Amino acid sequence: MTLPAAAWRERVEFERRLVHASGTLYPVPYL
Repeated sequence: MTLPAAAWRERVEFERRLVHASGTLYPVPYL
């Protein structure tokens, strides 16, 4: 399963925000 570059970038930015907010490496499991 591959994601378009834009969607992948969006996901990375989303997770980066979660990491910054929670202070943990992986705040949510990968879906």
